[in-house]
Amino acid sequence: MRRIVLYVAAIVSALGLHTATASAQSGTATFNAVGQWYCEWGTRSTKSGQAPTAVAWVFNMTVNANGTASGQGTEMGSTGQFPFTFQGQWQIPAGSRTLLVTGQRLLQDGLGLGPTAFQFGSDITGPDSLDTAAELQPGLFMASACRRQG
Repeated sequence: MRRIVLYVAAIVSALGLHTATASAQSGTATFNAVGQWYCEWGTRSTKSGQAPTAVAWVFNMTVNANGTASGQGTEMGSTGQFPFTFQGQWQIPAGSRTLLVTGQRLLQDGLGLGPTAFQFGSDITGPDSLDTAAELQPGLFMASACRRQG
């Protein structure tokens, strides 16, 4: 978590997320999202007058050719570390450079709240990498990084 929190805290520019088809143009080559990915995602709030807060996810994700995605990982925050799983759909809209996964997440935090919405997006930065950094609102930063595995 320390690595993600430091990464998120170091963000100085906003790149913006896009709303997230099965391929996108990456320079002159076609990007293929299908495969195994290791991802890190985090947010950090540094709003004036409030104690800094941070939440991070570290997870493995499988992106399938049929448009589905699933994975498992750990959420880390001020209340502890909790495992989670997710299932959903992925897409890259025409003209976009963002892989977007939406679906349901089950956080095993002991509260028994059941599935919640899962949404993850990251910009395509190479054939085997996804990266995004953005200031979502003044004092609230988000960053993500994924690397293809295998």
